[in-house]
Amino acid sequence: MMNKTRLPWSISSLASAAGTYLLAQEEHLVESRRVIREELGWLSGELKRLGLDPIESSVNFILVGVAAAGLRSPELVERMEEEEGVLIRDCSSFGLGEDYVRVAVRRREENARLIGALEKVLGWRG
Repeated sequence: MMNKTRLPWSISSLASAAGTYLLAQEEHLVESRRVIREELGWLSGELKRLGLDPIESSVNFILVGVAAAGLRSPELVERMEEEEGVLIRDCSSFGLGEDYVRVAVRRREENARLIGALEKVLGWRG
């Protein structure tokens, strides 16, 4: 009897909620990708302005050459954490020597904080 009155392709309320959630995630992913692309460009430009060498990226991390800054990566990482409370990744364990760090691409506010911390640690005057 129920099969005769059931609508074709009917789904439970739980399945409906799950579907709605998953569809919303696609929108979140699209927006996240847009923000990452935008911030990647801004952050790379700011790193170049400081005399650093950001390697072109298409993900939410940037490999940054720091040799021109006059600091080795372990020292820069240590000073950023101790003096500014900002964490960046020393890439010497990647087989790249002590000339590279990795930074995360985040929201503008956090990226601006990273740039401000680098300016202080590097003694940059613009």
